Amino acid sequence: MTPARLVISKTRCVGQELCRHGTFSKEDMDVEDLILAATQSSPEVQFIYSENKLIFKGKSYIENTAQFYDPIFGWLTEYLAQAHDQRIEAHLSIIYFNSSSFKVFMNFFDLLDDAAEHGRNTVTVYWYHDADDDMSQEYGEEFREDLRNIAFHLVATTDNDNTPLMTMN
Repeated sequence: MTPARLVISKTRCVGQELCRHGTFSKEDMDVEDLILAATQSSPEVQFIYSENKLIFKGKSYIENTAQFYDPIFGWLTEYLAQAHDQRIEAHLSIIYFNSSSFKVFMNFFDLLDDAAEHGRNTVTVYWYHDADDDMSQEYGEEFREDLRNIAFHLVATTDNDNTPLMTMN
């Protein structure tokens, strides 16, 4: 298995295109974007600072979740420490994950929930799931149950293409 390549830079990525260097509107940026390419067992991760957007897409059945996710949580903690009165969006389209990744996602949502409560941020999470995948929908519902300060939307898609069929609030 090839390890994921971690890139932390002032970079913007659009869809499947290659990253290209750019500038951001936030002049006093202390936090840079985090771009992590997907592997066979780890998701694509994009945290776009200038857009306050967090994206996880793909599979997450990593053998050592701490090794993979610790740098991501370090970035997220630094980002949330500076994010006040922001509109933050998290988009998760995880087609398969193991139990240790489930715990990681729960911790991720807890961090966002705390940021919404204590940082006065508006946080919205979009949990994309295949319309025919009841289990993924149920996991989204389970995540949502424990969150009090963020809007959590379940978005049914077709063929994991992130094209919403319906949104359930």
